[in-house]
Amino acid sequence: MSVLTKAQYEVISTNLGNQWAKFKEIGELANDALVYVVQLNEVEPEIDMLFDFYPHSLKWGLSRINEWRQVVTSLQSHVINRSGLSLNDYLAANNIKVTEDFAELSSGLGFPIDPSHIQ
Repeated sequence: MSVLTKAQYEVISTNLGNQWAKFKEIGELANDALVYVVQLNEVEPEIDMLFDFYPHSLKWGLSRINEWRQVVTSLQSHVINRSGLSLNDYLAANNIKVTEDFAELSSGLGFPIDPSHIQ
C-alpha cells in the first residue's frame, strides 16, 4: 500500500495548519470590529452597522471549524487506512512533528495528536 511520505504529510499538514491560523486571525479581527461598533455608544452608527457586522462576525467565527472537516478527515483517514497504524503510531513511525495550529485543528475534528508529535 502506498501511503504519504513524511515530507508529503508535513507539507499538507503545515498548509492546513497555516490556513487554520489565518482563519482564526480573521475571526478575531471580525469580532474586534463588532465589539468596536457595539462600544461606540452612539445609536445611529450602531443601528446602521450592527445588523451587518454581527452576521459577518459569525461567518468568520471559530465555530466554522467544520469547513476543514472533509480535508482533515481525508488526510488523517488516508494515513490510518493505508499505513494500518493509528494516527499517532504513523506519526511516531515516520518521526513527524506537526504544527500547533494543525494539531488544534485535527484534534478539534476528532483526530487527536499526542503532544509528543507537536513542534
